[in-house]
Amino acid sequence: MYATVVNYYGKYANVNAKARLRGNAIQCALLERADRILLSSQWAADAAHTAYDLSPECLRVVPLGANLDADPGYQPPTANGPVTLLFVGFAWERKGGPLLLEIWRELRRRTGDAELHIVGARPKEAIGCDGVVLHGKIHKSNHEDYQRLVQLYRRSSFMVMPSREEAYGIVYCEAAAFGRPAVAARTGGVVGIIDDDRTGLLLDLEASPADYADRILRTWQDHERYATMCLNARRKYEDRLNWNAWGDGVVGALGEVLGKEVGASLGT
Repeated sequence: MYATVVNYYGKYANVNAKARLRGNAIQCALLERADRILLSSQWAADAAHTAYDLSPECLRVVPLGANLDADPGYQPPTANGPVTLLFVGFAWERKGGPLLLEIWRELRRRTGDAELHIVGARPKEAIGCDGVVLHGKIHKSNHEDYQRLVQLYRRSSFMVMPSREEAYGIVYCEAAAFGRPAVAARTGGVVGIIDDDRTGLLLDLEASPADYADRILRTWQDHERYATMCLNARRKYEDRLNWNAWGDGVVGALGEVLGKEVGASLGT
């Protein structure tokens, strides 16, 4: 939704009043023609309801799926070795990269061997840090690159991306597909993907590196708790965070509008 995005992301703070009015007018014209409005999170649905006075009856929450070629299947993580963090993203600042680096440093200080693998971004401050590996761009369309990413997820203990702003975050769905807990900040639509203390860890935006390290180590060092969290993350992917589930949500909304079962006609 136009208002949701413009009001949430700081990079749009300087959009002038005239542009906002025009953008909202275009959005409203589209909404007036819609019988059902499908959004990826409850946060987005609530924001749309507030901004455009939409009836709750026309809003449906249909989470997006993981951006993977195929279901990777679940392989339990190893309990041996160092706690290993994985970051996948390019917008280093917005996605909480500087905070992540401090989280890793705190974990390294406490454990002596914590590792951090960064895919996408190449932050200068991480270059040369012992225990940090910069993998650069990984192209999922390239088979070898894709398999590298698969192995990075499987070798990770946690996928950590404490974004400062994140309307959704498909990378959290990817972590769930591999059965790895995602660690993030409570912001935007992230809270609809990660169930705190069940499928991953959610902390306040103001949380310190020490706060993150406390919760990560508390989970990691309790093997039964960590294993259960991994399984819960995978189960949420199987239940909701995949494209088949998204398709079911779309078909369900179509059925509501048409007043009949539409799955067969769509080949589902």
